[in-house]
Amino acid sequence: MIGRQKLAPGESTELTATLHADASRGLKTTRIDIRHRVAGEVVESNLTLELSADVMPHYAVRPAVLTFDPQHRERMITLSPNFGPDVEVLSASCSHPAFKVEIAADSRSARRTIRVRFDPSRWSDGFLRPRVMLLTSSRYQAHCSLAVAAAPIDH
Repeated sequence: MIGRQKLAPGESTELTATLHADASRGLKTTRIDIRHRVAGEVVESNLTLELSADVMPHYAVRPAVLTFDPQHRERMITLSPNFGPDVEVLSASCSHPAFKVEIAADSRSARRTIRVRFDPSRWSDGFLRPRVMLLTSSRYQAHCSLAVAAAPIDH
């Protein structure tokens, strides 16, 4: 949003810009182009401003990718808030029936821990790449999705 659009010589105005980071991570940059014309001239000029931010997610998720095989059938996912307010997992699911996803329920802090169990006998290649989806209480980052890699049992 820009303040006054017509300025006399020596005057200034303010430009308000908002960067919506959403689920972004790391350094994010965008450019703002301001078209302007000096009074009495026909040709417009362009002023480019760069807006950048180092985006820290509301919470960290570990691990970033879940890897399973017949010998490693269970994995734990943990969410750790990077800043307030606290975050809880409200629901968790997987897009493939070979994985059972449960939210730990023994305490409030445990609502940031998810157990994923792999049943190799239910594995089939007919599905798209499996993903574990989390719905959280975070107003900054309500949804989270993790990639799943699995090796089926060799018969």
